[in-house]
Amino acid sequence: MNKLIYLIVVFSILLPLGLSAQEGTSTQNPGTEYPILERKLKKSDEDMADPKKNITAKYWLSRAELMMDIYNVNRKYIEGQQKLTITFSLGKEKEILQEEKNGELYETYVYDRVNVIYKGGQLYNYIETKKIFDLPLPEAKKSLEKAQEMDIEGKSKKKIKEAYTSLSELYSLHGGRAYFYDKDQKAAYESFIASLDINAKPIMENKIDTSLMYNTGLIASQLGMYDESINYFKMALDNKFPEPRIYAFLKQAYFEKGDTTAGLDYLQKGFELYPESQDIVIELINYYLVAGKSEEALNYIKIAQSKDPQNISLVFAEGTLYDKKGELVKAVEIYDKTIAMDPTFFNGYYNKAVLYYNRGQQLYKEADDAPNSEYKKLQAQGDEQFKFAREPMEKCMEILESKANPSAEDKETLSIVYETLKAIYYRLIKDDPTMQAKFNEIKTKLGQ
Repeated sequence: MNKLIYLIVVFSILLPLGLSAQEGTSTQNPGTEYPILERKLKKSDEDMADPKKNITAKYWLSRAELMMDIYNVNRKYIEGQQKLTITFSLGKEKEILQEEKNGELYETYVYDRVNVIYKGGQLYNYIETKKIFDLPLPEAKKSLEKAQEMDIEGKSKKKIKEAYTSLSELYSLHGGRAYFYDKDQKAAYESFIASLDINAKPIMENKIDTSLMYNTGLIASQLGMYDESINYFKMALDNKFPEPRIYAFLKQAYFEKGDTTAGLDYLQKGFELYPESQDIVIELINYYLVAGKSEEALNYIKIAQSKDPQNISLVFAEGTLYDKKGELVKAVEIYDKTIAMDPTFFNGYYNKAVLYYNRGQQLYKEADDAPNSEYKKLQAQGDEQFKFAREPMEKCMEILESKANPSAEDKETLSIVYETLKAIYYRLIKDDPTMQAKFNEIKTKLGQ
């Protein structure tokens, strides 16, 4: 029943959210561009079958550029734009579909070839429903590789490099959209890999994008691809990526592989390089808490607290350590500190109540094994501990019962709180008859 709440660090993925739209002229919009691009695609497909044209770098470069134009046909009029501007560019919608999720309104504006989704009136995502070409970015990449192959004399090298640069950026943006809006981690990972593959080509002269390496490592880790994750994290570090959290992620990846030694080595190296990083310090706290090494954990907790004294989770973690070490007076002092910091802090009340409850149970057990002369004394001491446990446990009940939309975990915890209070009230009835009414009430809540 005495739950030790570990500190959990949630990291956000660093992806290019600032998607800017390309400028279009006042006479252009997707409706006018579609037929032009479709004619160009038809001509490109025909030229592909022409043995005189399909062996030139110029043809394959133009096909790659066409594929990127096809990919951008909606993107440049939608991403980074306000609703009014998008409506002006796309024209009158066929219909508007509305759906409410988690209290927020999603509106889907349906057009002939694309659906534009708004969340709370702001652009959220768009989905192409009738594409000119199904997978333009991979086709552009294949075409540029063919252009390189045909450019024997290197006359088109500069233009090919420029096209590769644009394509790498599009893959990176496409990966960001796939991750955040389509919730497709696999597609995001594949897009980032493609971007990194382009950057690694000799023609790109060792182009380095450490943020992209880092993001690829993060998504690989989320997909359970820990070897790949470690590879990309190390790649980012080798290129001087200045992000302390990468050491925490490397630790997690190695731990998932079962190599705790390597994981801890990276975490400690991260601490040596970035002693001010709360993320690394908290990971060290987590590790030593799980490992049962209280003194080491307490040392890092003190370091973290010195940098963030108002962090209630750090204060609470200190209390759990004293609790675990059996220093109960000190533990109660720390739990009271968390309650003073936040009078609605459930974990502070809960752990304080459980500490007294467990101590009372231990005294009852000692009474059962003690000689008759000690029995009543130990029983009375146990009752005293239950009296101390009652008020904070009742506060736990109050906090949970006041929740408008309790989760399944809240409901399960509330059931534990009820059972604990039932045991407390039962023990206290003999000395305080008013506990009988509370005992009956809690039985009713338990459906007994």
